[in-house]
Amino acid sequence: SLCLSLCLSVSLSVSLCLGICAGKYLGSHTSLQEIGRAYAQLVPYVGRQNIIVMVQLEETLTWLRQATASEAACAELAGKVSVLGALRARLKATESDCEKLLKDGGADYDGDRVNPTQLLNVLRGQATRQGDKVVPPQGVSTVTLIIASHGNAHAAHETSSRDEWYCHFPYPSPESEEHLYHVVSHTGLPDPKDDESWSAPRYRYRLYSTMLFQVYHEMLQRSPFRRLVVLYQFCLSGGAANFMQLAPYRQYFGTHTWPMYVMTTSGEYEPALGAFLMLWLKELKNALHDGSKVSLEQLFSKVKAIYWEEVYPEVAEYNKSNPHHSIGAEDPKNPRTMGTIKTFSGQDTHLGVSMDEIDISTLTNQKSAMSNIVGSTKASDSNCRL
Repeated sequence: SLCLSLCLSVSLSVSLCLGICAGKYLGSHTSLQEIGRAYAQLVPYVGRQNIIVMVQLEETLTWLRQATASEAACAELAGKVSVLGALRARLKATESDCEKLLKDGGADYDGDRVNPTQLLNVLRGQATRQGDKVVPPQGVSTVTLIIASHGNAHAAHETSSRDEWYCHFPYPSPESEEHLYHVVSHTGLPDPKDDESWSAPRYRYRLYSTMLFQVYHEMLQRSPFRRLVVLYQFCLSGGAANFMQLAPYRQYFGTHTWPMYVMTTSGEYEPALGAFLMLWLKELKNALHDGSKVSLEQLFSKVKAIYWEEVYPEVAEYNKSNPHHSIGAEDPKNPRTMGTIKTFSGQDTHLGVSMDEIDISTLTNQKSAMSNIVGSTKASDSNCRL
């Protein structure tokens, strides 16, 4: 069984921010380090050939090295000398956290190739340049997609009560790929007329949940037995998974029967807190190392307990005491809660069981000696991590 993982980090300002292509904001690209650590956790169990990394690694390191060469360089590139010490510390930390990824050749997609269209091409198995690493259209039993970014939502149009959810990318989709946005109502958040800091319309910096839904649908039409395990770590990520729970999607597309397991790190309109991704990967690694039989839901439940009880106990208490915590809040678009983690589970097409019952060993290229589920997968299938 072969697995493929795709680790994606979009950089804008902090973590994956709002449409910043290059320049001084690269110095605060914190999600880059998280992707470096995530890669180091995954690669022993999946293999470098089965991991696709999309992140501004070399671009960020090049800028940091230039900006920290001298006080004059720092003043010119970062805007002020006072951040020189912080930038040198960030350079050292980034090189350390991404050491394994750098030794293994760096990111598969870097610089301006970190854009929405490129990710969609990778998921569709469409190489746009010779040597591009993409998800094979066939022969992959499991694809794990991890997105660490910034997210938000806006009204579908000026008078609409319906929203469109998205996550940010540092570079825009090419103008030639404008047609990809025809499935999205993006006019509800028009560009400021006096803002010339963006090289393209702002919506082309966004990967909308509708676009991802369309790609997931295409992937599963081609390979109906393929499992998709998705982790969204960005604000409002719960809204990006609405296709798994809203009645129209379930009725017309049968999304509740898709072989998908989606983890989100915030409610539809909540800010995310971070931390979940690395906690999940740590516990995944520990369970795989021990050879334990652990289901996806058991793993999530364990991480959820650590997340609330050990990492964010104060936030847990705040959320519980919040008068708008329950369903039916006065203004659901302005919740006073934050960081709610949740799963959405479909059905494994091959085995006929809920995806939350699937053993975690199916996410890797290792078979669990205790897992009948893994043993039942086709030997020709592979697992892919993005």
